[in-house]
Amino acid sequence: MPILEIMAKKNTLRNKNYIPNEDILIGIVSSEPSYKVCYLISKIINKNFIINTHYKKEPLVKLNLEKPTLEKSVLTEAFRWTSEQKKKTIFIIPNKQEIEIKDEGTTTPALYNDLDPLVKKIIFLPAWKHVDYIMRFDGFEHDEIFEMADKIKKAKKFQLIIVDQTPLVENAVTLYFFD
Repeated sequence: MPILEIMAKKNTLRNKNYIPNEDILIGIVSSEPSYKVCYLISKIINKNFIINTHYKKEPLVKLNLEKPTLEKSVLTEAFRWTSEQKKKTIFIIPNKQEIEIKDEGTTTPALYNDLDPLVKKIIFLPAWKHVDYIMRFDGFEHDEIFEMADKIKKAKKFQLIIVDQTPLVENAVTLYFFD
């Protein structure tokens, strides 16, 4: 069970049930827009993030078999830093997003090739619904992640920083949708 620690007038959640071989996530609470959060984190940990708009195509199940099966694109937002040489990646993913779902097989002509999207509000980690941004790491040692979390905490730019392991966060598997 996470316990609350008070550090430098900021609240930080840290889990005492540390599992050595599991991925670690950093949750960030901030009212700033995603581009500004990304910019601040870039300056704090000295990594340059780029926006990574992610599309995923899924088959749309149709009951009417006479029509061809349509594909759907799901547009989500994330920021990425990658080191090809070290095989390391960091994602900053807004936990709360409005995603657009567009039908790729629409046959009606649209002005300027614009399709009418279906917009849905989602929270990637409902257990962390108070968290605005999530940092996910690939290829990093746990000490490196804790070091980055400490730098972010000490910068005092965000309201709350949470550090936890993925098995202890319900629905964390959704963060691996981003690649």
